[in-house]
Amino acid sequence: MNSLISGVLGCGLLLFAAFPGTAETPFSGEAGIWQTAVAFRAESFTMAPGELPYEQYQLESDGNVAHRETGRMSLAYGEDGRAAVSIIWAKRDEEDFTAERARRLEKQASRRSEFLSFLTPFDPDVQGRLERKPGTRVFAGATALWQYEFRLPMNEERSIVGTARVREDGKPYDVRYTLSPLPWFLDIIEMHLVFDADAETLLFSTVDYKYEASFLFWAWRGGGQAAFGDWKRISAPPRLN
Repeated sequence: MNSLISGVLGCGLLLFAAFPGTAETPFSGEAGIWQTAVAFRAESFTMAPGELPYEQYQLESDGNVAHRETGRMSLAYGEDGRAAVSIIWAKRDEEDFTAERARRLEKQASRRSEFLSFLTPFDPDVQGRLERKPGTRVFAGATALWQYEFRLPMNEERSIVGTARVREDGKPYDVRYTLSPLPWFLDIIEMHLVFDADAETLLFSTVDYKYEASFLFWAWRGGGQAAFGDWKRISAPPRLN
């Protein structure tokens, strides 16, 4: 069970049809705001992170932390955009965990799920199958945003569902999503992908996640966060599979 959870969440550590426009093209109305967000995403479509500092934890039934792991992953990309992931270092409960995390990463590679491979509802090539409701005005502190509820079918069995928020200038702000239906062993999986508002090119900033899983008399709860760094332009959109 732990390996199954790690297989799904390992992809989450890593949170396109052509679009005829650029981020400099102005649009009006809430639908135009979404189109502008897609254009911003299109400009960064072949940007890829080179490193992923991460932290993940498992919780006891009373909510206290049972185990905590921190580490840093490195990503190298082939001509097709496929990422090769390696572990730079890892610690679990302050003990060196590098070799064991590398072993688990290789074991999980064949089970990585494409639905978490650098995917967002702003990606140009998912617009044809994306189901999206009209946007509504919301605020995050003093920041005015447009919020969109969406469903993105990944195959005949499962979809990503959630909310995506966009700044008034059309730059994507964040995405919150889960899976529907959930895999049999998961009771909850929630992902929160945040974009870097200060970068010249639209880039991911962090991804937070939490999960609850159960099987017979056992239960697991936990979560974590990964940060994206060392960005580079590559020859094709990045992917894990």
